[in-house]
Amino acid sequence: MEKSVHTQDTGLHADVVAFCPWARALDLLVCATYELRDGVRVGKLLLYSVRRSKAAALPSLRSEAEFACAGIFDAAWRPPSAGDEEGCLLALACADGTVQVVRASREGADSPARLDAVASCELPAAADDARSFCLAADWAWVRDTAA
Repeated sequence: MEKSVHTQDTGLHADVVAFCPWARALDLLVCATYELRDGVRVGKLLLYSVRRSKAAALPSLRSEAEFACAGIFDAAWRPPSAGDEEGCLLALACADGTVQVVRASREGADSPARLDAVASCELPAAADDARSFCLAADWAWVRDTAA
């Protein structure tokens, strides 16, 4: 039987939870949320860090940052690559027809993490003026074969 290690009230419905794959930020995870308000899907991206303590048997979550946006259908961390300084980028497929890119960063190991907008792209309308949506986010990347 499965056992919950931790529960967290996000305030909204959680759609996606994903740990950061970057070695310098393996303790970070995001939770993409949404709710319907008057037929419009609104949401936010929540950034947490997992904290371990010698006194506690189980790790705890610490709220680090929030990023307000339209409801989020999907979120995907950019895969790490050698020599990449951009790091910790996250693509968001949003309910308003945009794809947002945010960066998770922190000044030092003990300082709070933050989320900053990096880029936004609105999908073009279909020929019949119907709204376009991106339902999934992912990154295309090429392995460095020279290394």
